[in-house]
Amino acid sequence: MTDGYVERRREYVASIRSSFENGESDGQAVRSSEVDPEELPVSFFRLELTAAVVILGMFLYLLFSGNEIYGYHAKDIMEMISDNHYYAQLQEYAEQFVR
Repeated sequence: MTDGYVERRREYVASIRSSFENGESDGQAVRSSEVDPEELPVSFFRLELTAAVVILGMFLYLLFSGNEIYGYHAKDIMEMISDNHYYAQLQEYAEQFVR
């Protein structure tokens, strides 16, 4: 064995050891800091917020334009929301399954 071979072998072994110590695999470093789970491209909160803004926008469009959607005007929707009748029906329906 020549001195050059021994030196190259030591460098190779040192690089393999450092790869295990640094969390590298196949000669390439695994960079866990590149993907932060808290900074995902789409979060659930952003999705909910977007849906709420779209629904509010649709309601305001119906309110100010006078158009209707599926036969309901904005005033009909407001009455349905403020009317407790539908909640009472839902409670009665739920009580049937609880018994």
